[in-house]
Amino acid sequence: MSRIVAQSAALLAALALTTPVLAQATTAHPAFETQPYEATWSAEEKVANAQSAMPAFMADTATVWDWETDAEGAFVVLKEGDGIWTCFPDRPQTPSNDPMCHDPVFLEWMLANATGRPAQIETAGLSYMLQGGSAFTQDSPFVAGPFESDDWYYMGPHVMVVLPDASDWASVNTDTSTGHPVTEALALDHPILLFPVAAPDQSITAEALFSGTISQ
Repeated sequence: MSRIVAQSAALLAALALTTPVLAQATTAHPAFETQPYEATWSAEEKVANAQSAMPAFMADTATVWDWETDAEGAFVVLKEGDGIWTCFPDRPQTPSNDPMCHDPVFLEWMLANATGRPAQIETAGLSYMLQGGSAFTQDSPFVAGPFESDDWYYMGPHVMVVLPDASDWASVNTDTSTGHPVTEALALDHPILLFPVAAPDQSITAEALFSGTISQ
């Protein structure tokens, strides 16, 4: 089994810790009012959703992977790209719309931590989540919980950075309620830093789901 196939299968197992329930979360944040993922989405809809995670002028060259895997356990490629970015559509295991686009370093970080091996981080890695995203614990983004829990927290539209030396983040804010840059993945070898690019109370309207537009 190839490394990428094994990683994709393990990542799916790590992310699928909860059954995708399309119910409304109890959290009051507007990002949790509706669950955007639909099992009936076409490949084109998944691609559009995934590309909305990053600036439109960059998204056209990105490769898009589905969270589903093929018969060999590799991520299904929804769109081939010729750039450095790899995007995923919204994760059904979270109560908010959270597509993401990673450069090769950040993709290595994600695949490595999902499989439990040390991430090989030698340079800075970057990721876009311009639709925002939610997490169940700051210790690891790969840990999920029931939709009905009040322990989910939401980060508005943001970019993420991982660095080779985890100690570089030692003095950065860890309070997710301030809307300021914050560290996450605190229990992993390489914590990540999230930089907000919009106010935490900005949410995604149903009409803007596939356009990448944010609104109050």
